[in-house]
Amino acid sequence: MRFASAVSTERDPVRAAEEVSSSVLRGLGGGKPDLAVFFLTPHHRARDLQAATALREALGKGAKAFLGCTGAGILADGRELEDTPALAVLAGILPGASLRTFHVGQEDLEAGDAWISGLQTAPDAKPSFVLLPDPFSIDADRLLKALDESHPGAVKVGGVASGAGAPGEHGLFVGEEVHREGAVGLVITGSAEIRPLVSQGCRPIGPRFVITKGERNVIRELAGKPALAAIREVLAGLKGRDRELASTALLLGRVVDEAKGEFHRGDFLIRGLVGADEATGAVAVGDMIRRGQTVQLQVRDGLTADEDLRALLSHRGAELQAHPPAGALMFSCNGRGTSMYGDADHDSRVLREALPGLPLGGFFCNGEVGPVGGRTFLHGFTSSVGFLTAR
Repeated sequence: MRFASAVSTERDPVRAAEEVSSSVLRGLGGGKPDLAVFFLTPHHRARDLQAATALREALGKGAKAFLGCTGAGILADGRELEDTPALAVLAGILPGASLRTFHVGQEDLEAGDAWISGLQTAPDAKPSFVLLPDPFSIDADRLLKALDESHPGAVKVGGVASGAGAPGEHGLFVGEEVHREGAVGLVITGSAEIRPLVSQGCRPIGPRFVITKGERNVIRELAGKPALAAIREVLAGLKGRDRELASTALLLGRVVDEAKGEFHRGDFLIRGLVGADEATGAVAVGDMIRRGQTVQLQVRDGLTADEDLRALLSHRGAELQAHPPAGALMFSCNGRGTSMYGDADHDSRVLREALPGLPLGGFFCNGEVGPVGGRTFLHGFTSSVGFLTAR
């Protein structure tokens, strides 16, 4: 298995496609790729289909899978290009892998499971999915739930297209087609798979609590106390930077897999605190909760996001060294980048420091797809990475 990636800031989209194609073909030793995943900024919107066609023709029409979408910013080769025309591609030769692409619309979700049958992929084939939804036209949460129900345990990563201001302005590319709605996706089975890493950029503060009373998205009691009072007790004990962060970026982490004996980074689904009722002491969160769940307050800024990504990569270090990926797809929130870290290229650079020379492609998203505790979620302010590796 072999991958190569390239990025172009050429303003002419066709010339950009030709430039990245030449580069990745050299990186693949002249071999024709089986898979090509590409991302382009809205600067190329008027000619995005021409760019996709030129890219596909230059890489060879025999590719088993050709997939891409619009991104507000582009990640590739350790660079993160924001507010500038860019086109990037990650292409690979995957002997023995089965690659299938698809498009699904909102009407398909509402009509039932026929679209899932059309994937022709049995759950026991242990598939991996890449998903690129449009934010305006499809219920991404519903899409993820349907795939989790039909293919439990299958890895699903991806990102919501970004950079457009109105419905119909994003490009979703699959094979020779371009769609302006729905979602496009890739299914990988056989000799290759995707291994995920989801960095939600947070650090826990204070003790863990069990929800003792609540319903829907409202927590009424934590460990037998009114939720608001319990949270205020934690905040009163904070000092220095933690107190500062909690005043501007306080979130809640919920353990997804309660069956685990110990909880660490990556076991918590991070969601926002959206309101509180002084009269009842209840707190509303951006998540559906139930009694008995374990939760913990969290904070986030550029430093905590850096710590989280590095910690997760370090924790996975032995695995990544023993089974090094051939390439990677990175789906990073458009709230990260320079606006979070104050400098460019951060997440891509950290990833390539851990895995030097790793071919990388990705984009800044309107929402990031990745698993937590064995279930797939749509995240925010997250970097979701899919490592492409031999099974």
